[in-house]
Amino acid sequence: MTNYALTNSALPASAAALRASCPPASTVRESLVAAPPPTASTIERRVRSGAKWSILALGTRQLVGLITTAVLGRLVLPEAFGLVAMATMLTAFLSLFDVGLGWATVQAREIDRRQINLLFWLGAGIGLTIWGVCLLVGPLLADFYGRSELSGICAVLGAGLMCNSLGAQPAALLKRDLRQQAISVVETLGLLVASAVALSMAASGWGYWALVAQLVALPVVRLAGLLVASGFRPGRSGSLREAAPLVQFGGYYGLCAWVAYFQLYLDSILVGHYGGAEALGWYSRAVFLKTLPTMYAVMTLHDVMTPALAALRDAPDRFAAVYRRALRAVAFVGCPLGAFLGVAAPEVVRLLYGSAWDPVAPLLAWLALTSFSLPLWNTVPWLFIATGKGREFFRLNVIVTPVAVAAFWLAAAGGPLQMARVSGLLFALPIPLFSLWYAHRTAGLALGSTLRDVAPIWIACTAAVLGGLLSGLWTDGWSYAMSLVAKLLVGGGIYGVVCWLLLDSWPLGRRSR
Repeated sequence: MTNYALTNSALPASAAALRASCPPASTVRESLVAAPPPTASTIERRVRSGAKWSILALGTRQLVGLITTAVLGRLVLPEAFGLVAMATMLTAFLSLFDVGLGWATVQAREIDRRQINLLFWLGAGIGLTIWGVCLLVGPLLADFYGRSELSGICAVLGAGLMCNSLGAQPAALLKRDLRQQAISVVETLGLLVASAVALSMAASGWGYWALVAQLVALPVVRLAGLLVASGFRPGRSGSLREAAPLVQFGGYYGLCAWVAYFQLYLDSILVGHYGGAEALGWYSRAVFLKTLPTMYAVMTLHDVMTPALAALRDAPDRFAAVYRRALRAVAFVGCPLGAFLGVAAPEVVRLLYGSAWDPVAPLLAWLALTSFSLPLWNTVPWLFIATGKGREFFRLNVIVTPVAVAAFWLAAAGGPLQMARVSGLLFALPIPLFSLWYAHRTAGLALGSTLRDVAPIWIACTAAVLGGLLSGLWTDGWSYAMSLVAKLLVGGGIYGVVCWLLLDSWPLGRRSR
């Protein structure tokens, strides 16, 4: 959940930037006919440009998000965060029903206007159905958790899911053409508006409704921006037979998402059911912080790498080289950030949320065990989507999810801390390593070569963690701010030195050492 104050003067500038990043609508509409993905000769240039825009935009959004979270954490009680988290676990599941249709457009070798229109109208129908389900299931969720407020929350959040469904195809067209600049502007503008709404309502005493309004405002603004940026206007669609392969891929990807949902959310569902809204509020904040390194490292490249790898699927050597180069960059950024969250959990929580949120710190310390593998694990979808292997992706999740479900179910009675321990240990190595092996096998890549590429970064992270823990003993009794700075300097310094000694070149640069 994110937020920030948006001045009136910022709106015209953002709109101008959005228009500047988009070609004329007529050009876009014409390109929809038999549109292939970018050719291999243009991929490297577009990937570099898209990655730069992704990093800039995501860095901006994360800064805004952290500031917003810090402010909201002081204006809204933990119970309110937990209450909204109860509803968003339902809406997150429902949103998976049309998630595959966008990626079906991205990975297709060729696709025409009639097929895109068909996928759009299918998504619109699914979105409307999802909204109806939110209205019907909201009261049942309220009974499950014993909180009557959830009926109204679910009804409002359903509108946001409808907007997400309508925006899937415009977003897919931008991703397919590697137009990350336009996507970045749209996402950032949506975040700013949603953040302004949430902060204003929280300051006025709206409580959990401020968080709900934030979640709905973002997809509304995003949808408007995507329609402008892509130039897409829905029209007459083709028959289902014409788009059957695309719908089939989207269906398999959607099935994967449904199954994987229980890996991602069952722990939170059980914490909320057994511990109540306050316990879930603490746990959800720890999970949010745990995912930040992945958001920084992986999501900056996700929309760029998937279509880029799809265009290289018939060039195995280049496919492998591009994937491993990106994976190394992900590890270089994401692994140390995650490790730092574990070492400095008490200081990070106190800085962002204040002393009322101190119970989050031990939860975060355990969840941060995944820091060495979570950024890499989140690149697994790249390989399945880019190669069009939706069925194999589904099989992977069918194998892995029961393991996670059983572990979470056994841990549920132990409370949030026990759940954090089990989740941290489970996703620290067993599930990510198996998933990487299966994805590499499916894509025809050698896992050993990939692990050798990231091994120096893991060694550097381990050394940095030990240094950070030792500095924590040295700074015992200091203020949390001074202790945080000390851990950052010691751990960061050790990480940089070890990487310099072990790496032949910096993953984010062009020059070799």
